Amino acid sequence: MGARADDEESEVDLRDPGVNADVAAAQFAGEMYEAWDWPTILYSFYLLDNEDATGQDAEAWAEAVLDSSERLLAHYPPTGPRIDPVREEGKAIGEGRAAHYSPSYDAAWWEGAMSRHASWGNAVDTWQVNPQGFYCVHPDYLVGERLKLEANERVLECTIGDRVAEPHQLGWRSRWAVELSWSAFTALGLDRNNEVAVSYLGDRIIEPTPTPSPTTEPTPTEVEQIPGQAPSGDNGDTPDPTTSPTPQPPEPSATVSPTATPEPEVSETPTAEATAP
Repeated sequence: MGARADDEESEVDLRDPGVNADVAAAQFAGEMYEAWDWPTILYSFYLLDNEDATGQDAEAWAEAVLDSSERLLAHYPPTGPRIDPVREEGKAIGEGRAAHYSPSYDAAWWEGAMSRHASWGNAVDTWQVNPQGFYCVHPDYLVGERLKLEANERVLECTIGDRVAEPHQLGWRSRWAVELSWSAFTALGLDRNNEVAVSYLGDRIIEPTPTPSPTTEPTPTEVEQIPGQAPSGDNGDTPDPTTSPTPQPPEPSATVSPTATPEPEVSETPTAEATAP
């Protein structure tokens, strides 16, 4: 397998092994972002480079490449730093630039993505949507886990709502500290100054804030008693201080017809429609 000649007018000499490897790597990188897993990526790349190949040929080639990869990794284990995700609540994860999703990925899209990942086993059991619509992505964490973001003297909590495909993770880690929904990105002011600190918050369920209930009873209003007059209320009883009697309209005069009060005119303000990005 090597680079494919997409442009017949190109002056690049694909017979040169070094040039061929560079061009093939660039072409292969483009295919990496079209799928989530290595078998599919390899399968698609083989078919694009071999017009007369069959699906069976592509599957056999992809399997051979993956087998070779496993043997090489077993013989030459990676020497880079071990990635150990932070799991202690409040502990710093990293700091740096943030990527962001397009504004067209709204809250409904993120909620649908979370549901799909949960069906694939990529979410924690306690996952739930973010009440504020702030979502984030980090390759070390599952859908439903939560991170704290600090930037530009602002702080917010986001919920992991999508996953980074395994073939993309190395490049992702070399460039980003976190990836955010557009709403979270702009709420932190990262569209003006892109530097954010990220820490881990766990996967606890976000409980809705309860409505506070009054702790003291209302003070009864004293009613001035006129000598010789019974207290106001039903049957001369003392009125309940916590309730007000419903006023009754006066009886209309027999000689005067009540004039209907005209209803006020209603001025409707048109509702602004969301502009598509």
